[in-house]
Amino acid sequence: MAGEGTILRKAREEKDLSYQNIEESIKIRVRYLEALENEDYGILPGATYSRGFLRTYAKYLGINPQEIVNSYSASLVKEAEPVIQPTFSPIPTNQVWFRPLVLAVMAILAVIIVIVISLVSNWGNKSDTSQYVTPFPTAPQTNNQNTADSGTGQGSG
Repeated sequence: MAGEGTILRKAREEKDLSYQNIEESIKIRVRYLEALENEDYGILPGATYSRGFLRTYAKYLGINPQEIVNSYSASLVKEAEPVIQPTFSPIPTNQVWFRPLVLAVMAILAVIIVIVISLVSNWGNKSDTSQYVTPFPTAPQTNNQNTADSGTGQGSG
């Protein structure tokens, strides 16, 4: 205990005030006033409300509110729960080798498919390759014999 609750209780008892009178004056419920005097801050809505309630209650009782709030803040630091560090587990990652391996296998399959298609399409066309070779053009032969025969006059009749 930091002592702020004890200071508040003593000041209230010295002034002979009841919780109900204080509740009507400062509009803080009796259960919260009791929690402040007992330093049971778990009942209060939060640290901000606790500081505000302490400040208002101290002003009403004629006590230095900053002293009470500082005492409360000091008790928070002492009673602070240890921060539990979460354990970090490694995030599973995709295996990097998988994608390049798939690309390589697909490329090999594509090459094999192209080779198979070309072999199958040429399978029935295994004929003589000579028919595809075109002969070189030759010069036209002149027929000298035909011209000699036509000069003798035998061809007309």
